[in-house]
Amino acid sequence: MESYSEFLREIREQLASGKAEAAAQLCQQSLGRWPEDEELSYLLALAEEKSGQDDAARKRLDQIVAANPERTDIRFDLGRLLAADGRIDQARKHLEACIKQDPGHAPAWTVLARMHRFEGDRDKAISGLKTALRADANHVPALVSLAELMLEINDAEAANDYASRAIQTEPEDAMAQLALARVFVAKGLHGFADRCLANATRLAHENAHVLNTAGHLYQRMGKHAAAAESFAAARQLGLADSSNASAFAISLASMGRMREARQVIRLISAEALDPELIRDVSELALHSGDVDALEELSELSAQTGLPDELQLWTQALLAHAKGDLTQSLELSRQLLGSSDPELVTRVRIEVARTSLQADQSAEVAAVLEPIVGEKRLSPAAHWEIANLFRLAGRPELAIDTLRSLLDRPRLGHEQATLTRARLVDLLDQTRAYGQAAELLDQTGWQRPYLGETAYLEVDEAAGQRIVAGFNAMDRPASDQPDGAAQMVFVGGWPCTGRDLIVSALATSESITALPHSDWARRKERLGLPVDPGALADRDPFELHAKRRAYLRGYSGRSIVLEPAAVQALDLALLARLFPGAVFVHPVADSRYLKMQWRLLGYRQVPTMFRAWQRELELMAEFGEALPLRIVECRLEALLEDPRAALAPLCAELGIQFHDSMTTAVQAASEQGRYRAPDHWKHYQPED
Repeated sequence: MESYSEFLREIREQLASGKAEAAAQLCQQSLGRWPEDEELSYLLALAEEKSGQDDAARKRLDQIVAANPERTDIRFDLGRLLAADGRIDQARKHLEACIKQDPGHAPAWTVLARMHRFEGDRDKAISGLKTALRADANHVPALVSLAELMLEINDAEAANDYASRAIQTEPEDAMAQLALARVFVAKGLHGFADRCLANATRLAHENAHVLNTAGHLYQRMGKHAAAAESFAAARQLGLADSSNASAFAISLASMGRMREARQVIRLISAEALDPELIRDVSELALHSGDVDALEELSELSAQTGLPDELQLWTQALLAHAKGDLTQSLELSRQLLGSSDPELVTRVRIEVARTSLQADQSAEVAAVLEPIVGEKRLSPAAHWEIANLFRLAGRPELAIDTLRSLLDRPRLGHEQATLTRARLVDLLDQTRAYGQAAELLDQTGWQRPYLGETAYLEVDEAAGQRIVAGFNAMDRPASDQPDGAAQMVFVGGWPCTGRDLIVSALATSESITALPHSDWARRKERLGLPVDPGALADRDPFELHAKRRAYLRGYSGRSIVLEPAAVQALDLALLARLFPGAVFVHPVADSRYLKMQWRLLGYRQVPTMFRAWQRELELMAEFGEALPLRIVECRLEALLEDPRAALAPLCAELGIQFHDSMTTAVQAASEQGRYRAPDHWKHYQPED
């Protein structure tokens, strides 16, 4: 028969490993032998809390504290549970008693500080958390809370310090990982934020709160697929409140999955249905051209008794989606007198957007100027308004709009850098090169990463292993297999012209372009990133299977274009799978690239440049030895004369050049914000 101490040890082990139900059963069994034991009752309360039985846990802890008020640890847990339930006054009584008994009780100071924050007293919250850290410099909950508060007051560096200390103290603490993720999101370091969020969700994959928080952070980064996955996982664990449902619906709608978004919205009760959600999803439905979704949202707003103005708003968007711009403008203008300032802002922006489509550019300034500079406007609204001014041919108003946003004393780091990047672009367009150059040094980033993290990481070791693997392997055949499609791959980095080349080739009736949306699946089936060991794989059956899996649904086409970027590191494997494939190698002036990356607000430009140079070195090292047909395409020629620049490529593919290719290059260059080939001379970026 187990002793008392053995029972305690086993119960604590079960609690530590997350087996709350097993721990509760052991507690009940032990209390049968020791019915008045305080410690067993305490452990049972903790097991009840972990099982979601908060009321039972609070009641049990209250009984213990009443019998033995000197147990500070038990009193603290009671105060903590009361605070979590919103019983602030009762919680404060117990937590202050803990501090009276033990002035250095860091957990009690921390929870009290969080209560001050909940009550809106940020200064008291910060003071209390710093007191907690004086008692225990490594108390992770205090470090995490201080990191969050520092972000609220736009002190990203202090937030980084506190969150980093929390991670160093407890690397396996999910809340510490979330805190550092928040800091990275605020600073625009989305690649690092991804890693922290992956760690947090791995460490707490059964914690609905952690998953839900991760979803919101992914959403802030615009990573709606990851956000939707996190929100869905939180819902499976029982977190299905209206806030989670609204965020889940927004991410689904942002990915164009309107049908699923509408299904989630239908699950929200009429009482909890947020008009803001209907506004947001309606606008997303308009942007994706989903008339069916707008019709259902319009009906839903009427059926659930949402405000009349919201019903009118959804009708205006529906008219826009159906192409009736006159009706849309008429309905929207009826809302300009609304008492809801947020709705009026959205209406004004929609009227401006619709006016542009209706060739009424003069209306844009008239409808937007009255709200420029209003303090209630979000940074995103300023950016949208500035862009509409630009499209309407009023860049001076766009510049004023962005400058008014930068004048805000509490503008966050992320918003400030994004705003400067947009302002630099506008100043450059208006030939204010000196002012643009001054701002460039203050612009941290606009696009936080470049799609594939390899673009930002100079992985010398991987490059050396792949070159060694290539040199050791038998050279693959030089010709493509009989009956196989002629594959076309396009290399290059942002601003090298690869997007212009892809756009031009995609217009040819002789070429089938694979869908961008399916690249992740194709990449996995190809075996990318490259495993150096795979280079020596000579099994023809496996190679054939990989080719079939990659081209599933597109076999039998004569020329197939892969629109996704491939790197030099990928070529050795692609040559083994697709001997005889065409690889288009865009070539750009290094000075032009540096200028473009800086003007577009990319971060880590020096690191990008070194990685780009390494890419060129790898091409020189083994590119010519590959059984690929490599065609260079110079960006300068592409911008000045698309026909002449693409002629060698068209000849290699055996297709005719046609005027639609020129049109595609011009449209893509405008969309990609390409400048003239000698535009770098205005900035003279240093080497």
